[in-house]
Amino acid sequence: MTAINIKCPSCCILIVILVLLLSGCASFGPTEPNIPFAGNHYPSMLIELARKNPLLVQELGKLPEIQDGVSESEASALEHIVEIHEEIPEDFDDAFNQMYKIGNPDVRKYCSPLQAVFWLAEGGRVDDARGILEHYSLDELLHTAWPSKKSVLTEYQTLDIIDGMKNEKEREEYGERYSKIGNSKKLWSHLLIEYLVEPDKFSEKGQRSLATLMKPPKPLKEEEWEDFNTVVERVNSLELFDYWVNNTITYGDPRVGYTKPATKTFKDKKGDCSDIAELGQTILDQAGYNVIKICTFNHVMAYGKEDGFYWLAIDFTKVGNRLKGPFENIHDLYESARGPILPCGRCVEP
Repeated sequence: MTAINIKCPSCCILIVILVLLLSGCASFGPTEPNIPFAGNHYPSMLIELARKNPLLVQELGKLPEIQDGVSESEASALEHIVEIHEEIPEDFDDAFNQMYKIGNPDVRKYCSPLQAVFWLAEGGRVDDARGILEHYSLDELLHTAWPSKKSVLTEYQTLDIIDGMKNEKEREEYGERYSKIGNSKKLWSHLLIEYLVEPDKFSEKGQRSLATLMKPPKPLKEEEWEDFNTVVERVNSLELFDYWVNNTITYGDPRVGYTKPATKTFKDKKGDCSDIAELGQTILDQAGYNVIKICTFNHVMAYGKEDGFYWLAIDFTKVGNRLKGPFENIHDLYESARGPILPCGRCVEP
């Protein structure tokens, strides 16, 4: 074997960094916010919107889609967003205020819920975007634009379906059912039967909602969800990680005493509790949460802190992840965990 003589100190440093990255034990530091785009051909339609809501325009300029300039389709999406804001300014601003609070604005590269609205506008799904912004729900937004394993209807969607029924008597009957059993799978099944037998009973919007209940919508920008670094930057809050892991990762590969690197769990799309704790720690550390692993005799979890409160961010089992909190102190969080807390390591085996 030929010996390699490395004379350059910088080469040694580079090799060490590469080894750490490939070993699975490397920790990644927090990200920094994107600088809002302000280059040539800045869309003129945003100037008036900037007078009304400068923070909204600033966050639009941080989106990855806008960072390299504005294409024709992206300009069209921004135009749709401006139009929606003109139609429902108060609802839009209220929804954006909730989006802005998801994650740490001083750390995350961009506002992921706002990106999801942009995707809907760019894909021509303006009615979906407007409906979500009118009665904002983070879960509904993510279910519409992000990968999803399950189909659900929000309270507002269910009420829209019932209110859109063309027969007044049936509308009243379903209104009474809703008042008795609420927004439930039982009610949805009744509505689905009606839809399958006679879809024209419902408005066009109601028909679309019931169609998505039978089959989850295809995630937008599907190819981007296969790139680890892209997903790390996008899944930049406790809520977003909880949603993403529940709709992307399945429980599997339990191996006592072995934890997969985050990139391998991401590629496999499955892992056990320790694998998901490592994956979540890697992703959420970059979002600025300083996630800490905690262990019991046979389970690994992790917690983070937000707005002065503790959250059990990662508690992954065969039925999925559960985001628990907020807890005022660490002792209350420990009491909610699955058994006595034991010391827990940071690194993973290669």
